[in-house]
Amino acid sequence: MDIALATLDAQASWQFLRTARDEDIPLLWAALQIARDEYSDLVPADYEAVAAAHTIALRDRIGASTDRWTRCAHCTACCSKNRVTAATSRTTTTRATATSTT
Repeated sequence: MDIALATLDAQASWQFLRTARDEDIPLLWAALQIARDEYSDLVPADYEAVAAAHTIALRDRIGASTDRWTRCAHCTACCSKNRVTAATSRTTTTRATATSTT
């Protein structure tokens, strides 16, 4: 998690959410900011620490790298296969829809 995001107060967090690109918004952080709006005593860093501990434990269990940018060989193969399958599926669906509407 970006240390700069962790230090934002509630108002600045909402401003960031309004202006940031989707791919620049960490989902756990965003969920915790929304929850913090409802539960003012919530400390997002506590929940981020729990999630980080679970991440490390799971990566150790499956033998994946703890480097957040490195995936295990199994995940890389699955993710690549799923991306190709999803893209092919979308293309096929798009072609079928175009054919049926003409």
